[in-house]
Amino acid sequence: MIIKEITKKKAAASSVRRLIDYLQNDQGKLSRVGTIKLHNLESYTATTAAMEMQALQNMNTRSKNDKTFHFVISFKQGERPSQEILDQIEEATIKKLGFENHQRISIQHDDTDNFHIHVVVNKINAKGKIIEPYYSKFKLQEIAQECEVKFGLGQDHHRTYSDYCNEQRDIEAKTGEETLQGYLRDRKDKLKSAKNWNEFIKTLNSMGIEIQNRGNGFVFTDGNIHVKASKIDRAFSKASLEKLFGEFTPEIAKTSDLSVKQESYESKPKNLANEQEKQLWEKFSKQREEFNYFELRNQKFKERKTQSESIKSFASWECNIINRSCLPPLLKMLIIRLIRRNALEKQKKLKAKMEQELREQRLKNTNWNYFLRDQVAKGNNVATNLLQKRNLKEQERILANLIDQRLSQMFKCDTVTGNGMKIYKTKDSYIKIGKGKVFVKTKTKGLTSKNLFSALDNLKELQQLKNHELHPIYDLLKQYSHILNEDYKTQRKIITRNRKELNINRYTDFENMAKNYKNGQSQDHNFDQNNKKQNRGRKY
Repeated sequence: MIIKEITKKKAAASSVRRLIDYLQNDQGKLSRVGTIKLHNLESYTATTAAMEMQALQNMNTRSKNDKTFHFVISFKQGERPSQEILDQIEEATIKKLGFENHQRISIQHDDTDNFHIHVVVNKINAKGKIIEPYYSKFKLQEIAQECEVKFGLGQDHHRTYSDYCNEQRDIEAKTGEETLQGYLRDRKDKLKSAKNWNEFIKTLNSMGIEIQNRGNGFVFTDGNIHVKASKIDRAFSKASLEKLFGEFTPEIAKTSDLSVKQESYESKPKNLANEQEKQLWEKFSKQREEFNYFELRNQKFKERKTQSESIKSFASWECNIINRSCLPPLLKMLIIRLIRRNALEKQKKLKAKMEQELREQRLKNTNWNYFLRDQVAKGNNVATNLLQKRNLKEQERILANLIDQRLSQMFKCDTVTGNGMKIYKTKDSYIKIGKGKVFVKTKTKGLTSKNLFSALDNLKELQQLKNHELHPIYDLLKQYSHILNEDYKTQRKIITRNRKELNINRYTDFENMAKNYKNGQSQDHNFDQNNKKQNRGRKY
């Protein structure tokens, strides 16, 4: 499920009336527009409701921002939740944004492969003030993530505010090296134990780090790299630290002394366990220092230039031959145009190939992960172990393949799905394996070592095997137990809410409607665009 805000480049171009007219226009398709719902509005049709919202927006003449908040709730292909679940998702999203008492119109669309709902909210509240949601992008992704779990919907990738704050994980995953942010997060408990500014600064200095004022907050620095203090932990924000220790004055900042440092930050991998792995890291560090990207780029540029000139000269030679031939002029022109077009395509392909080679060379010499992959291709076992140690997905794939081999030798597979997944059924559970993944369904959901052991025990009872015949699988599980998530639980709860039926007062004076809304006299109601009936069955 995706919940995304749709914005206008220019606020002046935004018009709630034009937007609603477009959204409720069926464009000649019977299935395009579905149920339309109106909230906190006096009107009973979407057109008049849009005029009512526009009238309230016109009362606010100070704000130059866009006064309409438009977002879409889109579901995966083939997924269509019930109306009750749709209402709950919409209500939860509105509550997350802080628009509970604002006027809004929601329109369901079914004209694409993905069923979706457009929600148009009036940012102007009953007091005539504009309300701008804080970090709306992250809030929408957070509520989408929550609703996917709560209602058992298809899951998409979402970047929440916590992911934004934990961006060092993405960097460490790409480079394979520890960041300053990760280095400090591993040691933040020591900092939290400090009772005053002196202890806090001494603890930082022992790590080789200093604290500095930067803008409206604090930063931690090792002299070269700076990290926002609040990104390490919210307890290290300027407001939190000054509330705990008092004001951070220049005199306190001068007490910093890096001569007492006991350790220092170094950009290197965390998981170097033995001498062979350390030697491999030293080899990579030396290779990275010796690598000259600009020299390699100039060399590649010269190679491309010479090859490009040879392509041009060959194309001009072909064009001269065609010009000297006895072909008709129109045919000559077409052939020459084709030759030149082919020459340009060859030059583009050559450029793309050179850029790809340059990128690969740069990554192999400057990125630890790519260096390890290159070493694995050359048959380096130490690099293979390192890469598997830090890549949990790779470990899970290895585990799944090993268990698949063992199970296929000892047990008879009950069924095989169309995707090639093998299913081994037991009394009250089953094991599904394939595509490098293991799925176990027991009374308690989730892939855990306990659940997998109990499923194997059930299989053992059914097949009447002895304990020693299952020992190879148990040994595998113990070896890879760290990748089995012991805390994974999914719960699907549907919470129903009783909605009050409110009377609908019909008005034609939209200025009066806006004034009534400001006085808190607005109502919620909905109707279906297809059968032209309201929830109470009244025609309009």
